[in-house]
Amino acid sequence: MKEKLSLIKRLVLSFALFSTISAANPDPQTFDPKIQPSKAEWQHFHKMSDPEAAKFWRFQTDRGVKRLRDWSWQWRMGWIKKCSVGLKDSVCKGILLDGLLDNAMVIRAEAASSLGKRFAGKSNSELLVALQNAYVDPRNSRNGNPLFVYERILEALNNLSDPRAIKIATKLANSHEDTKAYWGNISKK
Repeated sequence: MKEKLSLIKRLVLSFALFSTISAANPDPQTFDPKIQPSKAEWQHFHKMSDPEAAKFWRFQTDRGVKRLRDWSWQWRMGWIKKCSVGLKDSVCKGILLDGLLDNAMVIRAEAASSLGKRFAGKSNSELLVALQNAYVDPRNSRNGNPLFVYERILEALNNLSDPRAIKIATKLANSHEDTKAYWGNISKK
C-alpha cells in the first residue's frame, strides 16, 4: 500500500513539475495569433532569439496568418517592437510596412517610429512612399486636427539619410500649423 501511495505521489509531483515547465516554456506552434497571448506565451515571445522569432513568423504565415493585421492587437504591437531594432530578419520590413496601414492608430505610430529607427541613416524609395502614404491617411486626424501619428511619421522621415525625405516631410508638414511647427523643431538644418 505504501508503495502504491509513494508511486501516486511521484506521478502527481511529476505531472505538476511537467505542467509548470510546459507553462513556462510554451510551444510557439500552439500560439493562436488571433487571440491575446497568455502571460507565458508573451514572456516566451520576448525571450525568443532572432532565428526563433523568424521561424515563428514563418510558421504562422504557412498556417494562413499572412499579414500583421491577422494577429491580435497585442501580438501586432509585439512584432512592431521586436522589429524596431532587435530582430534582424527580412520579414521585419514587411511587418513594419504593414503596420503603417493598421486600423489601430497606435500600431501605425509605432510602425513609423520603428521604421525610422531601423532604417536610420539609410535611403529607401519604398519606405519614402509608404511613409508619405501613411501620413495622408485620414484616420490620422480628428476634426481636422493632426494626431500624434503625424509626429512619428515626420520623425521617421527625419531619420532617413535621403534629401527626398526632407523635401517630402517639409511638404507634408506644411499641411497644418501644428505639424509645420513640429517639423521646424525637429528637422535637420
